[in-house]
Amino acid sequence: MRFTRSVVVLSAAALAASVAAAFGPSASAATPASGSLTLTASTAFAHGAVCDGLFVSVGSPATSSWSGTTGGTAVLPVTGGDANLTQFVGSAQLGGSLTVVDVATGHSVTFSQLTFDDFAGVFSGVPQGGTAPVALLDPSGDLSVSASGGVQTFSASESDLDPAGAAYLDGALHTAFFQGGAAVGALTLSYTPAS
Repeated sequence: MRFTRSVVVLSAAALAASVAAAFGPSASAATPASGSLTLTASTAFAHGAVCDGLFVSVGSPATSSWSGTTGGTAVLPVTGGDANLTQFVGSAQLGGSLTVVDVATGHSVTFSQLTFDDFAGVFSGVPQGGTAPVALLDPSGDLSVSASGGVQTFSASESDLDPAGAAYLDGALHTAFFQGGAAVGALTLSYTPAS
């Protein structure tokens, strides 16, 4: 009986030490996840959007650029997450925002709390004034995952408009441009897990 009690006391002490190590000061000193998600809208998709009076802008700390050859590019920094791209689990939280504007109707919608869910394979964002994320893009085409020197990379040669995102955008912007499954452009996530 005395032996059992000692084991229980020692086990409780070991558990307390483990919890302290996991959630104590050392955990706050950990290096957070880092990297970036690069989204490309092909020149064909961008041309179609502009002809319909639609454009997308990014909010800081995200950045954007344009090339007449490859199209529009948005780079969203990784701000956190628990993804493991090589095992297709977890998600990466992304900084910045995406604003879609319809010049013809005068409506716009801004998505923040941007996330790439590696398990579901979807890029999503929470619309301004909302609380639930909306699925925006689904990676497709040639998919690849690699890891080198602690950096994990997920690449999709194409990303398609998610049907839920297309319906949301059409409704919010009072347009009929967005179609579920429409090809938008490439998607690449470069991700270094927290350590």
